[in-house]
Amino acid sequence: MAKNFSIPDDTPTVKVTIPDDWSPQAIDAGAQGTSPDGSTYIAAEVLAADDVKAATEASMKVFLKDAEMKIDGSSMQSKQVDFGSTKATDITFNGSNEDGPQEFEIMLLPLPTDGKFLVISYWGTPDGDKANKAKFDEIMSSFDLVQ
Repeated sequence: MAKNFSIPDDTPTVKVTIPDDWSPQAIDAGAQGTSPDGSTYIAAEVLAADDVKAATEASMKVFLKDAEMKIDGSSMQSKQVDFGSTKATDITFNGSNEDGPQEFEIMLLPLPTDGKFLVISYWGTPDGDKANKAKFDEIMSSFDLVQ
């Protein structure tokens, strides 16, 4: 089984499905889930921002403050990727939190509504990343832009 989310609730622009064993739950303007072994986390939220730079800065604040992550800035890489019929900015980097080494990823997708981005945030341990790759890929492939 899995839980379907429309993001955001009031005027959905994106749909995503998160498996029940990932403890899916609604959060402000989005949804999140954590793998059964607790090693991998994913969240999708709609964020108001003027441009990709502002969206990136707002997303990074969450990693640094709310999630208590320490980031290795020298590991940061950014590239444009295909996301359905549009382009997204994909930012990856390494770092750590209280659980040890982590791999991080933020994907920023401009939405049809001016000043809005879909932000997909992910982090996990290197071993958790490998162990949960199939389910993570399943979640990522479930994203659907609402027309």
